[in-house]
Amino acid sequence: YLMEAKVDQLSGLLEVLNNRVSSLESGSSYEAKKELLYTLRDIRFDLGADKAHAESVQQERDQLAEQNEALQTKVNKLEYRIKFLLRTIEGLETEKN
Repeated sequence: YLMEAKVDQLSGLLEVLNNRVSSLESGSSYEAKKELLYTLRDIRFDLGADKAHAESVQQERDQLAEQNEALQTKVNKLEYRIKFLLRTIEGLETEKN
């Protein structure tokens, strides 16, 4: 959801940028060019921050996948041990009777 909101925000900024570029091409003032430069810098900063966040999320996802795999292995081992113990108990009960 956060990424979609960010994409929408950046799309809006892109539209504003396109409008400003069009006005610059028609011979706008120095102030308009300066404002466009600031907007471009803001977008570059936002993209850098988003990239860092995406890399962080990806790294966290990879760590969780490794953790999940380790836990699944542990569960499988414990299930095997439980089955072995149940068979042993059943065997002992059968020998008693």
